[in-house]
Amino acid sequence: MRGEVLKLARRALEAEWGKPAAIVGSGGSIPIVGAFKRELGMDALMVGFSLADDAIHSPNEKYDRASFHKGARSWARILAAFAQ
Repeated sequence: MRGEVLKLARRALEAEWGKPAAIVGSGGSIPIVGAFKRELGMDALMVGFSLADDAIHSPNEKYDRASFHKGARSWARILAAFAQ
């Protein structure tokens, strides 16, 4: 089932962004991810919408409003795909 969930999410993201989603392993430093697995026995799907020049966690970080809106629409698409 895990592979199918990732496949559905990738399709939904591609539909919103017009290009394939990049798969990047991460989340090890986010405590709730481990808690979901440990306490609930479930994996987490983490999806980021930052741009290369956002400089996250730096003194001059930014986040495009377009990324925020496309990110919200992306999640709507992902959840709709999961509901099918």
